[in-house]
Amino acid sequence: MAGIMRRGYIPDVVTYTSLIKGLCMEHRISEATKLFMRMPKLGCWPNVVTYGTLIKGLCRTGNINLALKLHQEMLNGTSPYAINCKPNIVSYNIIIDELCKIGKWKEAKRLFNEMVDQGVRPDVVTFSALIDMLCKEGMVIEAKKFLETMMLRGIVPDLFTYTSLIEGFCLVGDLDSAKELFLSMPSKGYEPDVISYTVLIYGYCKTLNMEEAMKLYYKMLHVGKWPDMKTFSVLLKGLFLAGKVCDAKKLFGVIKPYAVPENLYICGVFLDGLCKNGCLFEAMELFNELKSYNMKLDIESFNCLIDGLCKARKLETAWELFEKLSQEGLQPDVVTYCIMINGFCKDGQVDNANILFQMMEENGCTPNLHTYHALMHGFYKNNKLEEVVQLLHKMIQKDVSLAAGIYTIVEDMVSKDERYREWLDILQRFPVQKHQT
Repeated sequence: MAGIMRRGYIPDVVTYTSLIKGLCMEHRISEATKLFMRMPKLGCWPNVVTYGTLIKGLCRTGNINLALKLHQEMLNGTSPYAINCKPNIVSYNIIIDELCKIGKWKEAKRLFNEMVDQGVRPDVVTFSALIDMLCKEGMVIEAKKFLETMMLRGIVPDLFTYTSLIEGFCLVGDLDSAKELFLSMPSKGYEPDVISYTVLIYGYCKTLNMEEAMKLYYKMLHVGKWPDMKTFSVLLKGLFLAGKVCDAKKLFGVIKPYAVPENLYICGVFLDGLCKNGCLFEAMELFNELKSYNMKLDIESFNCLIDGLCKARKLETAWELFEKLSQEGLQPDVVTYCIMINGFCKDGQVDNANILFQMMEENGCTPNLHTYHALMHGFYKNNKLEEVVQLLHKMIQKDVSLAAGIYTIVEDMVSKDERYREWLDILQRFPVQKHQT
């Protein structure tokens, strides 16, 4: 900038706005803000486009409060950086969209009402952002009211609007309304796209109606809409959850040429499904195949395989994988430790579980409620009641929420030995966190 000005060129508002946009796109939001603030001193006043550009950059980098402050200055006419520069439809849409994305419904609605009061006419982008957020929050009745308002104003919903509503119906379990809207889309001038299909497929998978989900999948293929990896992952999860393991394997056979070794996520979904359905041999085959491609597997991939091995009581193999994590450049997370501790406890190896628990703390990984509960249950099942008491001490010292299952353990201990009654009294003072074993 300084070099340009030394050569006699005086940048105009378009140049400054372009520079601010470039800085925002590179997430150099502090530099963009400083340049914006310097503009009047450099003889150039920001316009509404400059404001919108910076507001968008602030929103995209999580600085919504600063964006709202700039907006309020524009609205009130109190900005030290511009004269008579009022918010327009673009700047309103940017902030409303961001507020919707972070779930600030009341603030988004307030801004919507404000723009109407200011004479700024909401467009399809405004309404679609609000409808999408309401649907994602399960507030479908409110979303339908906004749709009605939108249409009364003569604003035509677009593909995104209809897809958002389909997703909302699916989230609240109203598959009939979702299907009805999906089928009516062509008559409204829109052909469902891959996202629309995937949203409805997800709705069917969520209710384990895999027959309808697969029908929709085949319809996609028939009309020339090739599913993306999101569609395939939704179908795989649904098939595995419904116990249709053979169908899941067939589907992965279709995906595999496109997924291995490029797409770790979809491979992870399939690996997880195999492990949870007891197909450990095939899971290990896939795991080794991915390794042969020098694919960088993440901790989640290791976790699902270790979990499958533990549940199959193949503790030795699970431990071997656990020990190889450091060679893979990975660190066990709280889930990894919890899986192994639970596996050891269920196999009666509570001493190994306790050693691993101590190792976990030494390595700076904080145990969660599930970890404590697994170890305590292991101690109790193996009649190590003093260790149960020691662990209770630790939990109370560390202010860990207590699971309902822990009360049950202490109640059983009291029934066997009255010496432990004081612990039952102590535990009454602490809130219970619901926990499923």
